[in-house]
Amino acid sequence: MAKYNIDGCTDANFSHVKYQKLLLPRERTIHVIFKQLLLKKEKDNCSVVLVCERGATNDWSIDLEWKISLQSTEGKTHSVSGRSEYNQHCLSHGAKNVMTWSELLSGFVVKKRVIVEAEILIHRMEEVEQPKKRIFGDEWAKKHSDVTLIVKDEKFFVEKQNLSSQLSYSFSLFDIDLEKPGMAEVELYDVEPRHFQRFLEVVYHEPTLTEETVEDVLQLAKKYRAADVTLACEKFLKFKSRVSRKIKLQLVVTYNLNSLKDWIFESFESEAAVRAAMDPKMEDLDILKRLLDVSLKFHSDNY
Repeated sequence: MAKYNIDGCTDANFSHVKYQKLLLPRERTIHVIFKQLLLKKEKDNCSVVLVCERGATNDWSIDLEWKISLQSTEGKTHSVSGRSEYNQHCLSHGAKNVMTWSELLSGFVVKKRVIVEAEILIHRMEEVEQPKKRIFGDEWAKKHSDVTLIVKDEKFFVEKQNLSSQLSYSFSLFDIDLEKPGMAEVELYDVEPRHFQRFLEVVYHEPTLTEETVEDVLQLAKKYRAADVTLACEKFLKFKSRVSRKIKLQLVVTYNLNSLKDWIFESFESEAAVRAAMDPKMEDLDILKRLLDVSLKFHSDNY
């Protein structure tokens, strides 16, 4: 479930969260990114629309249930739900006539903002894998490599020199001597080839990070203590990722992303934005305290 701030709710127009994105839970095999969560004014009624980001470049389809809930100013919720199939030809679904626009303004909007929650349950997913940015398994890569990394049944041919600055700690674990000439071969365990592919692409400075791949790469950066890869992921999450602050704070805790944490707290623009970032499952006391402090500061500034 993700929580959003919807800005600009006035009687004169419709409002939307532009580029706010919702990530499905990590246990899913395929991530689904939602580009926009819309509140639309249609005549005197309010409609909600959930727009998926995935385009028409690959064949894919997702059968899912969705539930969108609006939080009222009195702490009550108003929910609508449905079951829809998203694919490369149909990227948006939702519900019309959720309530009248005047009901939305009087019962759910505070200072031109309303908080909306979205929940999704996937029943079926089919997708073509994202194309590789760099090939590590062909004859050219083999010819120019001096290390073979084996992940399950897939081989990755790489160069010691390119990896030494970022993975020297991991090489010591693998018993690879960076100074010794000749080919080294190491089998890696507890790693998925497609995740390791994206990880190596970041090591080689390929523009591979997306909302779907960034946490897979973060997991391996943590596993192999690849600090530069972690920094690349933090930079992506700061300046290119559109996932909510709530999701980013979850990643901060899981992967110890202190730079990203400081950046998030510097980016809050309102008390409503802080409320939207709060997670009832958050156990990090420092983050909880800082959220409370920022919320109280905005509250006191308004009086």
